[in-house]
Amino acid sequence: MNGKLKNFRHSFRFDSDWPTTNSELHTTPRQISGLTFNREGMLLALSRGDNDWVPQQGFEQRRITGDAILVVDSNTGQVIRRWGADMFVMPHQITTDHQDNIWITDCGAHKLFKFSPKGELLFEIGGNELGLKLPTDLVAMDDGSIFVS
Repeated sequence: MNGKLKNFRHSFRFDSDWPTTNSELHTTPRQISGLTFNREGMLLALSRGDNDWVPQQGFEQRRITGDAILVVDSNTGQVIRRWGADMFVMPHQITTDHQDNIWITDCGAHKLFKFSPKGELLFEIGGNELGLKLPTDLVAMDDGSIFVS
């Protein structure tokens, strides 16, 4: 066992009341493929909307119609903002960088997207012409470089 893991101590508390029962997260079933927090402590949930990934069957090669990014009050579970409709095929992971920009990998579109903290598209890169195939995650470094899996 790794020495660091051997000494790892953790505690957690399961909150069966989160999210609140009237939260949209309770009433709208969807595949959530990624989670991260922004600097404000809001939970950013990346949804696959109506395009589920089914094992051994894959997914439909079409843009999802619903909002893919749900900004959730981490205390109540209430969705306070949403965006990203008709932008993604199979969104896979979400993360934030040191400037609180939001990065999303879309393995269905073979692209990476960068958004401002308010959700404005800053740029997208990738696609078959660049040879980026099925990106699943990324790390954005403080110097602006990114590492993609």
